[in-house]
Amino acid sequence: MRFTAESTRQRLIEPDLTSMVDVVFLLIIFFVTTSSFVRMTRADLQLTEVPGEEGPESTTPGLVINIESDGNFIVDGEDIDFDRMMNMIAVEIEKVGGEAQSLDVVVRADRSAPLLHINHLAQGMIDQGVRSWRLATRVPPGAVRTGGGR
Repeated sequence: MRFTAESTRQRLIEPDLTSMVDVVFLLIIFFVTTSSFVRMTRADLQLTEVPGEEGPESTTPGLVINIESDGNFIVDGEDIDFDRMMNMIAVEIEKVGGEAQSLDVVVRADRSAPLLHINHLAQGMIDQGVRSWRLATRVPPGAVRTGGGR
């Protein structure tokens, strides 16, 4: 029988993967909830096809307003009337420090929505001090965007 010294045995050290598994699960949860929020703010609309131009990305909190083909306004997946939407815009202005110019508003209008509703919304935002907003469009297949703000 041969005895070997304790120090000469090879020891296998297995890495502890618990922390890595925790981080992976947190990342999965983050991306699932984020993608759900993005889908919630965007209604299923047929946007107008325009090549458009790329502008600088906004870093301020924003508001996405959807206008359906029948003129209904949808914000965060909920149908709202015009007066309530104006109140929501006022609340968003307060969230950005009361400066309406720094509020980022994106209007997503269905291509068959009457312009009357878009103009009414634009006038309501002007009355509250919002002077700049973006109208979302869909880039047609094969179109090339021009570099506007970058």
